[in-house]
Amino acid sequence: MLENPMLNLIKIDYDLIEQWNQQTAFKALYSIFFDEENLESIGSYNSVDEKDVLEIIYLILKHAKGTKTPNFKDVEQLATRLTVKRMGANRKVSEYYSMYNGEMTDFHLYFFLDKLFEPYSDKLLYEYGFNHYIVQCIDFLLSCHESFIFTKEDIGNAIEVNYDKEAGKYLLCMFDKFVEYFSDRPSLDSFESFQKSTLKKPFIRISENEYLFFWHWFRTSIILNLHYLLDKDEDYKRHKGDIFEEITASLFKHHLKIEKIYTNSKYSGGEVDVLIDSEDTILLIECKSGILYTDYKLGVPNGNLEENINSITGKAKIQLENAKKIIQNNEDICNDDGTKLELDANKNIMLLNVCFEFPVGLSNKDRQEEVIVLSLVDLMMVVDLLEDNLFGESDVKNIIYYLKLRKRALGFATDDELTIAISLLYNPLKEAFLDNPKQLSRLYLDSSKSISEINRFYAYLLTAKMLHNSLEYKAVEKNYKGFLRDYVLS
Repeated sequence: MLENPMLNLIKIDYDLIEQWNQQTAFKALYSIFFDEENLESIGSYNSVDEKDVLEIIYLILKHAKGTKTPNFKDVEQLATRLTVKRMGANRKVSEYYSMYNGEMTDFHLYFFLDKLFEPYSDKLLYEYGFNHYIVQCIDFLLSCHESFIFTKEDIGNAIEVNYDKEAGKYLLCMFDKFVEYFSDRPSLDSFESFQKSTLKKPFIRISENEYLFFWHWFRTSIILNLHYLLDKDEDYKRHKGDIFEEITASLFKHHLKIEKIYTNSKYSGGEVDVLIDSEDTILLIECKSGILYTDYKLGVPNGNLEENINSITGKAKIQLENAKKIIQNNEDICNDDGTKLELDANKNIMLLNVCFEFPVGLSNKDRQEEVIVLSLVDLMMVVDLLEDNLFGESDVKNIIYYLKLRKRALGFATDDELTIAISLLYNPLKEAFLDNPKQLSRLYLDSSKSISEINRFYAYLLTAKMLHNSLEYKAVEKNYKGFLRDYVLS
């Protein structure tokens, strides 16, 4: 997580919490996030550590259950670890925003919700009473409510104000079903059990009719939660893998604009998901759409974790190395129509594992590693940076050249891929650092402003997607030529 600029800015109203009860404690917590004195007036929401948020919630609920007065110094110390920035002085907190948290922005979250679950929206609706469309409504309705605590009556009132009667009735029914399915009163015996329960059931029931909800932890689990509703469906499993490969191939075709991009190329004993034969480099890509287990996300030891990680990175490495040997030995690789590919074995061969969820800490830490592992979202964001020049021109002109630099940066540990990407694209001293492994820790660009600008960019695209009559939509229609243009304008 980025260094916290709020360290000396957090203010908690101790007069308020002297009259201790649960409600005033959550008001105090809400003020940490949304009181203007506690927030910078520039930049977007930058990064919020969901675990810190949950730990504060856990402390409040645990003290509320007991009889002793809570030690709010504990809460304050946790609060100072949070990095929170408001989208801008001219934008309200409740308006659409996009937040990069090391995984994806809200804009990419909606994109993948649509791609993964749109074909199963009727199935979800029939079996559970809701589908993926409810996520966008929840984001909107609870941002209008402007509180961490809500009742169903609160949501009913918000729906009545923002939707017509017939649509509102239908939406309220979906909302009720969704909250009932994904709500629970989690155990307070330990923070670990509380955290695990909340990841699976993100709406915390704190009384018969009151629920606690915070978007920042909900967004990290919603794809996982919907995935588990369908993970026994063989058609869904095939679709998830196919759509992931399709998006990856389409991204490279859009960006590189070269003819020699092949999908599902077969050789004796295997196949390559995407093969790109560029001017001086052959890029082999293996796509893995696997979802990380809940225990991995929580850092909980589990005997199945090794199998989980291996299904995402281990198998990809073996498949990519096998394909590389086939090319080097001048053995046949055929396109999906059976046509033999004429490949130059003397070209530089690069190996890329594109995954849906990146197993941080287990990949890209070894400088001698042959395989680069990137999440598809990070790859999409790097392509946008290359094409839209958010921070001006870079001497890195395409994704192939970027991946060559990225391979040399293997072993450089960071909280997020964007820190590396911005450094490789815009740090004028990157060559000197990359040539000296001992200096890799110095390969760093203070990216708080840069990531803030990236957030602002995707917030702009998200607003255009949501509001087709907006100035943002017209500006995107006129100026944005990126990979997700059609998605925004559809």
